[in-house]
Amino acid sequence: MTNEKPTYLKLKNHMDVPPHEFYWIDPTTKIEMRASDIETLFLLARQHRVANKLPIPDDYDAFIEDAICKRAPECFVNHPATFKTNHIGMDDVLKKTDALMRAARKNGGKLFCDEEEAVERSKICVACDKNKRIMCQTCNGVLAWMRQSFSLPKLPQDEELQTCQIFTVMNKAQVHLHAQVIRMLISEDKADRFPEACWKRKLLTTKEQP
Repeated sequence: MTNEKPTYLKLKNHMDVPPHEFYWIDPTTKIEMRASDIETLFLLARQHRVANKLPIPDDYDAFIEDAICKRAPECFVNHPATFKTNHIGMDDVLKKTDALMRAARKNGGKLFCDEEEAVERSKICVACDKNKRIMCQTCNGVLAWMRQSFSLPKLPQDEELQTCQIFTVMNKAQVHLHAQVIRMLISEDKADRFPEACWKRKLLTTKEQP
């Protein structure tokens, strides 16, 4: 299990306004907020969560600043080179996860594996050091979105399943996909990108049963 906390990007100077200005879209309500400075934006974002009776993570301000940094030119951001190599963008992960699940649906046939297999895959993901936390999935409504959009059952490991750093999709989604879907979405020649213990690597290098 990984207890690693996310590392957030920071602006070099809160007084400098990036080209896209200071704005934030609440991940749960989808309401956009804008402000002339980042401290006011933090306040507006928190007030919005309180008004809508939504939880506020301890690192919410840092989470918002990180999102602003990812939209801003590199000259506004501390250590942009580190960001390029080590950070996974929340928006990119959510878009890829959504595209992954929709592509799987178009495949026809069986979409999901059985729940027992999903649980076993989840255990492997939770123990993997590539299971990276990039957001609070509960606070941001990500778990609820996935369950509602794709009818995913609850698993004991749900709260610990984060983002696959290699495949850059939500582990909560991919652990449910049928073997045929995984083989359709990931080519066999990419199997060695995954750790030795990864269930995807084993699946991709095992001959498909007729």
